Amino acid sequence: MNILTSSVAVDLFKDLLSQLSKKIPQAKDVLDKIKSDPQLELELKKLAQKQLELEIEREKIAQQDRASARELAKVDVMSDNFLSKNIRPITLLIILIILVIYAITGRELPTGMKGLFELVFLFYFGGRSIEKVAAMMAKGKMMPKG
Repeated sequence: MNILTSSVAVDLFKDLLSQLSKKIPQAKDVLDKIKSDPQLELELKKLAQKQLELEIEREKIAQQDRASARELAKVDVMSDNFLSKNIRPITLLIILIILVIYAITGRELPTGMKGLFELVFLFYFGGRSIEKVAAMMAKGKMMPKG
C-alpha cells in the first residue's frame, strides 16, 4: 500500500465532505479543519492507508477460506466412502424437498434458512463447475487463458 492510494482515499473523503457541507454546516467545519491542519491531513491519510491494508487482509483470509472449502470438496470426491462422495447431491435433494414442502404449504422460508440454502446451492453448483473445468483442463480439452 502506498501513500498515493491513501491520498486518493483522502481526496474522495474530502469530496464527500464538500458535498455534505452544502447541506450540513458541521461537515464544512470538519473540512475546514482538515484543509487548515497538515498534521490532521497526514493522520487521515495514515488512517485511510490502514483501512485499505485491513480490507486487503480480510480479502486474503476470505480467499483462503474459499480455497480450503474447494480442497475439502476435492478430497470428498476422491474418497471411496459412499456418503462423502454423495453428500452434496444428498444435501441438495433434502433442500429441494424442504423447498417443495414450503411451496406446497404456502409458507415462506425463514431468513436464516434462505441464506443457508443460497450458500448450499452456490457451493454445490460452483463446486461442480470448478470440478468440470479442472477435469477438462486435465484432459487437455480446455486451455487456460494467459
